[in-house]
Amino acid sequence: MNNDQKSPNDIFNETVIEILKEMYAFFGKGDMSSSLEANLIFDESQRVIKWETLLVNGQGQTAPIELSMKINSISAQLSDLPANYRLASCKFSVQSGGHMDIDPVYR
Repeated sequence: MNNDQKSPNDIFNETVIEILKEMYAFFGKGDMSSSLEANLIFDESQRVIKWETLLVNGQGQTAPIELSMKINSISAQLSDLPANYRLASCKFSVQSGGHMDIDPVYR
């Protein structure tokens, strides 16, 4: 099913999960033993403008520009959605063992 056939809610959910997976693939371990916490701030065009928090296994990290660019290419899908689906910020977390949580703040 392409994006023209999906609801805005489905597109939003798939997009934020894809962002979380991309971050975890970059910083985490394949066995899901790593924890990750990130709070991203987005501009009106749905690009990451700030990493407010980035912790991997409780240790502060700096996000490389390549990861921000990859996330921006994913989050660009949100700019075509109705305004109530656009992010102001979003907190992503993965606990050791694989439990995931996404806490969006909309514009």
